[in-house]
Amino acid sequence: MGAAIYWMGYSMMPLPCPTPVGWIVGCCESLAYPAEMEEIDKGWLWMPSCMFWWCDPNKTRSHGDFLNATNSNWLTTVRAAVLASPLVPDRPLTFHYVGLDEPDKPEVLSYAEAHSSSRAALPRHAFVIARAGGQSHELRVDVTDATAPSVLSHGVYNGAGFPMLTLDEEFAAAALPPRHAPFVESVRRRGVDMDDVLCGAFLVGWFGDVDRSGSEEKVQQRRVVKLLCFVAGATANFYARPLEGVTLVADLDLMAIVEYRDRVLYPVPKAEGTDYRAGKVGAPYAGHEAAPGVVLQPEGRGFHIDGHFLSLTGLLEVKGTDYTHADQIREDAHGTLVAENTLAVYHDHYVTCHLDLDVDGTNNSFVKNIITTRRNTAGTPRKSYWTVRREVAETEADAQVDVNAAPADLLIVNPNKRTRMGNEVGYRVVPGGATAASVLDDDDYPQRRASYSKKQVWVTPYSRDEKWAPGLYADQSTGDDGLAAWSGRDRGIRNEDIVLWYTVGIHHIPYQDDFPVMPTVSGGFELRPANFFERNPLLKTRYPMDDQPPFLNCSCAGNSS
Repeated sequence: MGAAIYWMGYSMMPLPCPTPVGWIVGCCESLAYPAEMEEIDKGWLWMPSCMFWWCDPNKTRSHGDFLNATNSNWLTTVRAAVLASPLVPDRPLTFHYVGLDEPDKPEVLSYAEAHSSSRAALPRHAFVIARAGGQSHELRVDVTDATAPSVLSHGVYNGAGFPMLTLDEEFAAAALPPRHAPFVESVRRRGVDMDDVLCGAFLVGWFGDVDRSGSEEKVQQRRVVKLLCFVAGATANFYARPLEGVTLVADLDLMAIVEYRDRVLYPVPKAEGTDYRAGKVGAPYAGHEAAPGVVLQPEGRGFHIDGHFLSLTGLLEVKGTDYTHADQIREDAHGTLVAENTLAVYHDHYVTCHLDLDVDGTNNSFVKNIITTRRNTAGTPRKSYWTVRREVAETEADAQVDVNAAPADLLIVNPNKRTRMGNEVGYRVVPGGATAASVLDDDDYPQRRASYSKKQVWVTPYSRDEKWAPGLYADQSTGDDGLAAWSGRDRGIRNEDIVLWYTVGIHHIPYQDDFPVMPTVSGGFELRPANFFERNPLLKTRYPMDDQPPFLNCSCAGNSS
């Protein structure tokens, strides 16, 4: 019953485990304060190309390697096949996404259940997004026989949005500002040594099909990024020292700066107090120490992760300002003053999980057990009581849930399988904190691009092509693709092969305690059995040690005098 989460990182990574329970996509962050469109300032919607697979390690071991591709051989095979194909003659050609397609689910299930001696090889196809000649190319490559790969199809994507950046593009774009004479002059005006300046490429978002002058005439999308620059100097935490007031926009196809403005001269935040490294923060806290806690697992850890792991750290989104004290602020600053000349910006965090559960079979239903208050009319002294109103979602519209709206249990059940008591077997989705939903107006551009963030729970019919909550081409997307658009078809989901999407959300109001690096903020959800077993399965769990009774709680204390 245990599960592990694996980090995929950039998109050219293989499937890390053969039987994914689900995956996490999106990782989008929408800043809360309004952007000035003409400045392409910090009002964009973050949609980085991060992805997590959530795998059942027990199934990984039992089902073998029929979907596993944890080495890079297949990547080399796909790359060679695409470069050798005459379908994309333009050069240079860059790979922005390479991923293995899921085989058809019936084929996967048949393969998993068949005896190893009778298994036929599953067809394996890779999906590729490449850029060449100023266009986004989509290709599918057959890699079933790695010695003879072939390109099955090719098309040019002409819709809204672009594929995610490559690392090479990010590094090349970040190297442009120091070679741009107006930027060099701006750095000099701020009294900063150019050798201390570091820049990074950030997505610009989408603010409607208008040009920069405000004309309603539709303009051609350009593949551009905004370059934000920072000052390192005496600190490793250079993100805490933004070079505020300078706007640089780079065209990735031209790899050149195409827009530049030095809007306002703000002081660069001081390096003092921004470094979070242990050797730089001074002497340890000398006050009362918390009692140590010890977790013992004499036989090793109770989980297993093979080959991939998840590690996330947090830094605040900050911008420079001329404020040095909170009393100086007379208008909405869109953030908290956490240090001199440093505003930590209000923002949101959303992480969306894609869960293809298949509870005891592929055909499932989504059930809401809604807690409802009733007046007591039985003639007893009680005036009210609560009971449960059971609702089975018929279509996608019935399964869009704000978990904060009303108390309810949310379940995925198999209506075709029952316990001995006659209850449908299922699993509950239990929110575990961080249940914020977006509060932006529906017509706001970031909200149009991530409209699924208004609800934490969505349920859709299984589709192999519906993987990414914000859509496949997230950079400058317009909201026409993605989870909310798919669910808008209002397809039937009762007793069907369905997928549940869960979004963990946080409205982040920064405080000084979050600076220069914020403490851990936790959120998530649980999957708990709901009539899946005939009785509590933990009753048959072996004690950690044969001579130790269950639920033994030990604590140690020193001399309290």
